[in-house]
Amino acid sequence: MAVNDRNSIFDNANFKALVRERTRFGVTLTIVMLVIYYGFILLVAFGKGFLATKIGGGVTTIGMIIGLAVILSVPPAGCETPAWMLRGPCCE
Repeated sequence: MAVNDRNSIFDNANFKALVRERTRFGVTLTIVMLVIYYGFILLVAFGKGFLATKIGGGVTTIGMIIGLAVILSVPPAGCETPAWMLRGPCCE
């Protein structure tokens, strides 16, 4: 691909809109995941008593449930990225 061909793509308004939307989506998803992960780490560091609280009569604690929720939050975020791209401005 020649340099002139790339310049015409980079100057295209639709391409610029796609890049802007992709960047906004990526930054938003990154912030959400960082809040989830670092929130859990801070909770482990400073809320050990809360996380050790047992639920019901068994061995399950609140920390186990929250930890499982953190782990299970990753696949939806990973699956949302290609799904968003298919719904995004590139497929109009």
